[in-house]
Amino acid sequence: MTVHRCLATLSSALGDAVRHHRLPYNPARPTVIPRPAAAERQIWTVQDAIRSALITGLSNGLIESTNTKTRLIIRRGFGFHSADAVIALVMLTLAGPRPTLPGRQPATA
Repeated sequence: MTVHRCLATLSSALGDAVRHHRLPYNPARPTVIPRPAAAERQIWTVQDAIRSALITGLSNGLIESTNTKTRLIIRRGFGFHSADAVIALVMLTLAGPRPTLPGRQPATA
């Protein structure tokens, strides 16, 4: 017996109990979640986007740059045996200060 069939049987039995006034409501009845009101549509132009970026000082350039670098590193790492090696390579490349490797001098910037 499938789960769907079990739920249908349970819902039918509970529906009968509601009709015969043994239950005040059917707890197995699916709830209907009302849709939220649609947001007002806005038409953005390039000038609006530039103005907004200049006023707020926000940009998704850093996120896009990180995404592109990550894709390139992953493409380069397709020959690796495990995903852990690729993840480590991405973290070493993009995670900021690099650890000093044994037997090497720290890089000066």
